Amino acid sequence: MLLLHPKYEAFCRHYAEDGNATEAAREAGFSYEHAAQQGYRLLKRPDVQARLFEMAAAKDEARAGALAERLALRDKLAAMQATEAETLLAKLDPVYERRLAAHDHEGVMKVIALQARIAGLLDEPTTAKRATKAARRQADDSPEIG
Repeated sequence: MLLLHPKYEAFCRHYAEDGNATEAAREAGFSYEHAAQQGYRLLKRPDVQARLFEMAAAKDEARAGALAERLALRDKLAAMQATEAETLLAKLDPVYERRLAAHDHEGVMKVIALQARIAGLLDEPTTAKRATKAARRQADDSPEIG
């Protein structure tokens, strides 16, 4: 880290926050009347430019770290949700088998619709209701086997 005059360091901190050299010069304690000229002059100094570059790099590194943390958390949540979904789907398999064995077509369709919603294939319950109604109509229209 570069060591600057305290006013220059303050200017860099304020400039890094809002990108306004005049306001940064004022906030750093430079004369209100000459803040625009002082801000311009400070931005031309190699040591101030280097410090601003350091600050930008640190900010980018912090952002990258925060993004990596958020992505890791997202992945962890996705894995947990997948495990939960698998558990719920496994619990529905015996219900499906019993409904199928009992020739309960409406029950079978409800289980399938629920499995599809859990798996993320259907987003809204109304879609599942429409699928169940369509299956019921199809079952009513099909001839009995047996």
